[in-house]
Amino acid sequence: MSLLQKVGVGIRAGLFAGGVVATTFFVADLARLAPLNTPLTLGTSLPGLAGLSFDSAVLIESVTMFSFGGQLMGITLIHFLAFAALGAVAVLTCEACRVPLNWITAGLFGLVAFTLVYLAATWFSGAASIVELPSARSVLLVNLGAGAAMGTYFQVAMRRAVSTT
Repeated sequence: MSLLQKVGVGIRAGLFAGGVVATTFFVADLARLAPLNTPLTLGTSLPGLAGLSFDSAVLIESVTMFSFGGQLMGITLIHFLAFAALGAVAVLTCEACRVPLNWITAGLFGLVAFTLVYLAATWFSGAASIVELPSARSVLLVNLGAGAAMGTYFQVAMRRAVSTT
């Protein structure tokens, strides 16, 4: 299988890992009775409508709902684009180091790379100074699990691709 095809599988595996992360924090937010708290917390620093004033209560309510939905869509898009890119990087890194991308290597990749991207994003956005973010332990454990899920997905997808050819 060509490197480009492997990268394509890696992108899908990264999207799967992004889904694991999103689902895990969504369920955790539901358990705390604060649905969607994590993505909205992380999206607090996205450009919004801060500073605008409106005279109509209906207009204010409409803009608030649109802003909420737009913020949620924006952070979700950024989240999945980042994980797609990380899936491709995982494949390229493993190919360059000549190690297989499996649940162990991808778990370690997730622990390190996913966490570094998360820390960089929260640092650049300034979200940590505005709101309380998920605990470091939660982020590390979820990233380790998402990386392992990504590696497992990659292995299963590669076996299917090889068996169909």
